[in-house]
Amino acid sequence: VPGFDPDGNGPITPPEANGVQDNTTDLCIVSNNGNKIEDIAEHSFVGSIQYMQPLTFSNMDLDWFVQASTVYSGERFADSNNLVTLDSYWTVDLRAGLTSEQWDLLLYVDNLLNDDTVKSVQGSGSQINTIRQGGFPPGPSGNTIAFLPDPRIIGLRGQVRF
Repeated sequence: VPGFDPDGNGPITPPEANGVQDNTTDLCIVSNNGNKIEDIAEHSFVGSIQYMQPLTFSNMDLDWFVQASTVYSGERFADSNNLVTLDSYWTVDLRAGLTSEQWDLLLYVDNLLNDDTVKSVQGSGSQINTIRQGGFPPGPSGNTIAFLPDPRIIGLRGQVRF
């Protein structure tokens, strides 16, 4: 179909379906103390779709396009002790624009749903470890710093080629 270019990757059938025992799964999600590895969600998804068509306008050869992309990450632990949990989240971004040999014009919306779910955190650790690792001045101990995502951003971007 013109303008349709599917792309993907991943296993079609699980190894167990072919009579093969998969011993790597637990090694990828469990640490040596039995806890789940931090910042690794059990389920995640990344996807995008784009549609592009030619457009003839005033003797100019242009292409117009629309694109949507999404990211999902399931609930996951933020620390190796599995004490701090990060919620699952979805992000959706949209793009629409015109492109030619000489220039591009793009209208975009990042974080369409204005999702403010915390996506990453950093533990400050203890003052002894902070000093031992060369951090100065030593910070408060046992705290977790959360990094908020960007809010919804709507913008227009242009590019000219010489």
